[in-house]
Amino acid sequence: MTEPRFVRPGDTVMVTRRTLRRHHLFRPDPAIRQLYLYVLAVCAKQFGILVHAVTLMSTHEHLVITDPKRRYPDFLRDLHRLVSLGAKVLRKWEGPVWDHEKSSVVRLLTEQAMVEKLAYVMANPVKAGLVAQARDWPGVTVLPHELGRRTWVIERPRVFFRADNAKWPDTVELTLILPPVLAEAYRAEEVRQAVADELERQEREARA
Repeated sequence: MTEPRFVRPGDTVMVTRRTLRRHHLFRPDPAIRQLYLYVLAVCAKQFGILVHAVTLMSTHEHLVITDPKRRYPDFLRDLHRLVSLGAKVLRKWEGPVWDHEKSSVVRLLTEQAMVEKLAYVMANPVKAGLVAQARDWPGVTVLPHELGRRTWVIERPRVFFRADNAKWPDTVELTLILPPVLAEAYRAEEVRQAVADELERQEREARA
């Protein structure tokens, strides 16, 4: 039996989940970016999740979110189910999309942990040896200057989501929010600069 998760209101966490056998089902292209962001926006709104950063690699996702209402298990359930169903159509894939292991959810208990993991999510393509700098990744990602102020407006994908179903709006917005703990303690520009400095450090380390 799967052990229950310890979920507290207001937790900020980093989520990671991989595709089955690390197949490149999320290789970056416009269709997969649209699908993932649309589902992320719909589910975040439904469950009251605050999204801080996201990077979608070809084989896995990284999210940093805050869960004010203790709903992130439901959020992840729906996010992963809908992304899986849409990706199966896009990729003409018949098997499972996600690995059978449950999502990795790491609670970020300190301000420093939040800064480090925000930068880690951004630096992931560099750590994987795919690009020299985080800004070069062509898939879904976030950069330090976008924290707390970037808004995506995403149209409903043409696959899977029926236009006559009110659950799936024609367009949906996803706005990045600064982690509340950091937003209360520092000015927004101080947070962005701290993450930018940490990202630069992690990029240097990865290239070395």
